[in-house]
Amino acid sequence: MQNVKIELRNYIVPSIPMAVMLMLSVVVVWFSDLFIQNTIRVELQNQSELAKLQAFFAANLLLSNIISLLITALNAFIIGQLNNKYTIIRTRSFLPVLFFVLLIASWHDTHIIVISHLALTFILLAFFAIFDVYRNRNASEQSFLSSLLIATASVFIEPLLLYMPLIWIGLILFHSLSFRNLLASILGMLTPWVLFVALKFYYQPNLEWIHTIGESFEFGIPVLGRHINELIYMAILLILSIIGFVGLSSNLNQDSMKTRGLIHFNSLFLILSFVYSMVFVRQFYVFMPFMGVGLAILLAHPLTLRKSNFFSYVFIVFILVNLIFVVSNLIILPK
Repeated sequence: MQNVKIELRNYIVPSIPMAVMLMLSVVVVWFSDLFIQNTIRVELQNQSELAKLQAFFAANLLLSNIISLLITALNAFIIGQLNNKYTIIRTRSFLPVLFFVLLIASWHDTHIIVISHLALTFILLAFFAIFDVYRNRNASEQSFLSSLLIATASVFIEPLLLYMPLIWIGLILFHSLSFRNLLASILGMLTPWVLFVALKFYYQPNLEWIHTIGESFEFGIPVLGRHINELIYMAILLILSIIGFVGLSSNLNQDSMKTRGLIHFNSLFLILSFVYSMVFVRQFYVFMPFMGVGLAILLAHPLTLRKSNFFSYVFIVFILVNLIFVVSNLIILPK
C-alpha cells in the first residue's frame, strides 16, 4: 500500500528523467492512431475554407498528428503555467499536464481536428487574462483581452462563442464585476465578429455564409452513434469525474477564496464543454480537447492533495482505462 502512495508522489512531482519517460510514453500512445481507422466523417457540403482545411488534415494523417501533437504540447505547457501562477492546485503538480496529454493522446479522433487544438490555445490564453482580474473592478484591459481571444477562436469554430457567459460568470466569481469590465468584455467579443461579418459581406454578399454558421449549431446527440467500447470508456470517465468532484468539494474549505473561484470556474468550464459536445451534432470531437483541460485539472486536484490509498487507486484506474481504450480501438478499428 505504501509503495503505491510513494509512486503517486513521484508522478505528482516527477524527476526530469521520469517526466521525460512519461512524455515519451504518451507520444507512443499518440501515434498508435496511425493503426486505427478514422471514424470522423468530413462533410464538405458548404465548401467553406475551414471545411476544406479540415479535409486536408483528414487526408494527411501523419501531418495532422504531428501538428496536433505540437499544439497539444504547447497547451500542456500553458496548463502547467496556469496552475503554477494562479495555484489552482495549491501546490506544484505535474498531474494536470500528464492527465491532459494522456487524454488527448487516447482520443485519436481528435488528432485530425487541428483547428480545435489551436482554438484551445486561444481559450487557455483567455484564462490567463481573466484570472488576472481578481478583485480588480478596473481590469478593463484583461476583460477585453479574454473576450477578444474567445471571440477570435469562435470565428473559426462558431459554438465557442458560447463560452462568453463563462467570462462574465468569472467576473462575478473573482469579485470583479463592474460596468467598465463588462463593457470591455462585450467590446472584446464584438471586435473580431464585426471584422469577420464585414469581410464576409464584402466577399460574399449573397449571405450564404450565414447558413454555414447556422449549421455549426445543429442539435443532435452524436454519442449515440459511437462504438460500444467508447461508450463504456465514457461511462468510466464520467464515474471518475464524479469521484473527482466529490474529492475536490470535500477539500475545498482548505483553499483560499481566490483558489475556490478558480476551481469553480474550471468546473463550470468542464460542464459546459461536456454539454456542448453532447448537444451539437457536428461538434462532438471539437469540444473534447476542451473537456480534457477541465477533466485533467478536476482529477489532479484531489489526487495531488488527498493522501489516501483510494486516490492512488483512482490514479491507476485512470491510467489503465485510457490505455485499455487505446488497445480496444486497435482491436475494434484496425486500419
